[in-house]
Amino acid sequence: MVVFLLASLGIYLIEQPVNAQFGRYADALWWSFAAMQTQGANFPGPITPVGMLVGAIWSIIGTVALFGVIIATIYAYYVDPKRRPSSLIIDALQYNLEQMENLSADEVNALRDTVVNYCNARIAAIEKSGQPRS
Repeated sequence: MVVFLLASLGIYLIEQPVNAQFGRYADALWWSFAAMQTQGANFPGPITPVGMLVGAIWSIIGTVALFGVIIATIYAYYVDPKRRPSSLIIDALQYNLEQMENLSADEVNALRDTVVNYCNARIAAIEKSGQPRS
C-alpha cells in the first residue's frame, strides 16, 4: 500500500505540471491502480521521460507481484502441502508411546483403543484401494 501511494505521489509530482490527466492526486491514484491492473495499458498515461520511467517501473512491479502470487500459490498447494490429519495422529501416537511410562491406566487404554482404531481404518483404506495386505 505504501509503494502504491508513493508511486502515485511520484507520478503526480512529475506529470502534474505538464499533463492535464494528472491534475489532482486522486487522478494519479487512479492511474496507479489502473496501471497495476492492466500492466500499464491505460493510455493516455505519463508523457514525460521520467514519468514514463516511473510508469514502466510500476508496471514491472505489478507484473512481478502478479506472478509472485501465482507462484506462491502453486508452491503452497503442491510443493509444501499442509500436513495430513493422519500424520498428526501418528505424531500424537508416537509422543504418547514415548511417554508410556508416565501414563495412567486409563490413558494407556485410550492409547490402545486409538492405535487399534487407526490401524483398522488404515487396513480398510488399503483394502478399499485394492492393494494387497502383504
